[in-house]
Amino acid sequence: MSGHGSPMESEPKDQHLRHFERQLAEHGRASLERSRATLLQRLAEHELKLTQAQDAAGYTSSIEREIRNFREQIAAITAILERIP
Repeated sequence: MSGHGSPMESEPKDQHLRHFERQLAEHGRASLERSRATLLQRLAEHELKLTQAQDAAGYTSSIEREIRNFREQIAAITAILERIP
């Protein structure tokens, strides 16, 4: 895993879609947009951590797992936001 790909490389998982659809229903579009912004920030931070860990020949699997999860969540939010006006 390169860690440098687009945040949209992942397909949203059903569990993420359900979670964010519920968030949209309860808190509105602005809440989803804030969540996406936060996830994009955390993704960037973890990609940097991954690069640092790889450079230090350190343990990377947990960081890679978190990056995958952030990408899946971002994909779910984006899919939901694209469906609504």
